[in-house]
Amino acid sequence: MADLLCAAELNIRVKRYISRNRVRGCRCGYDWIELDKRMVIQGLLAERDKETRVYVVTINTPPEYAWIHDRWPRLVRLTDQ
Repeated sequence: MADLLCAAELNIRVKRYISRNRVRGCRCGYDWIELDKRMVIQGLLAERDKETRVYVVTINTPPEYAWIHDRWPRLVRLTDQ
């Protein structure tokens, strides 16, 4: 019998993440998307059968970038503690 799935919400802190090049018609390059230090990527940490995975929560891409990707990472602003 398989171990039960354990999952937890995860805030992925990064300075930047990589995306396909935003030059229309060119899919050969990549751009770094810089994040404000108060922004994080929403994720999910999942464990099952001694295997750990990190999933990135995605949302529909903003219309101006829909030609690049069909999904976009969900960004969350951290509140001041």
